[in-house]
Amino acid sequence: PVETPVMYDLGDRAIFEHADKFGERQYRFRSGNRNMMLRFAACFGMFSIMRDMHISPNTLPMKMYELSTYSFRHEQKGEVIGLKRLRAFTMPDMHTLCTDMDEALQSFEEQLAMGWETGEDFGTHLVGVFRCTSDFFDQHKDWVKKIVSDSGVPMLIEVLSDRVHYWIAKVDLAAIDGQGRPIENPTVQIDVESSTRFDIKYHKDGREVHPPILHCSPTGSVERVICAILENTANQE
Repeated sequence: PVETPVMYDLGDRAIFEHADKFGERQYRFRSGNRNMMLRFAACFGMFSIMRDMHISPNTLPMKMYELSTYSFRHEQKGEVIGLKRLRAFTMPDMHTLCTDMDEALQSFEEQLAMGWETGEDFGTHLVGVFRCTSDFFDQHKDWVKKIVSDSGVPMLIEVLSDRVHYWIAKVDLAAIDGQGRPIENPTVQIDVESSTRFDIKYHKDGREVHPPILHCSPTGSVERVICAILENTANQE
């Protein structure tokens, strides 16, 4: 468990590049002569800690967790909707350093199972979307099919021709509101960029290895969980 800052200096090149990879709107502002931002997740602080650590492959996979109160997204006027879409929210956030891709796939399955379990615990009846690059799908087609089969529910598979973001594969789980719209909650992602960008590494046979990192929120934001519970209760009445 760690606790990381909510405000970051965009003069740090790794932080600036990672923030630019994130598609949602962000709170950016000037503080004195520095460009700053409020975090949208716990990535920046955790990656900065990992960058300063001495990492041994014998200690991997290594999980770092924070109940990030608060994270911020600069939603525009009219986009904020009750508990479903907020400008500030609380989110359990975990990042896992894995030795290699095989270990990342194994950890992915374990963490996705946590996501499905939270849906059962809260009675929110989650559905899922699996997104990945075409290269990843071609290399791990049987594994992707296993993920879908293990879910026990129909899942949309979206195959992207090229990698645009830091991840090569992700699953987003969502509850469905009273109007048939998704309330995105748990997620698991395989990140293949950030360890290089933040210079997070271990050494093996005399060479540097920048390992894959998993992003995981086993519930999504606490506020959206409450929203999903309320919507599910309304649907049952």
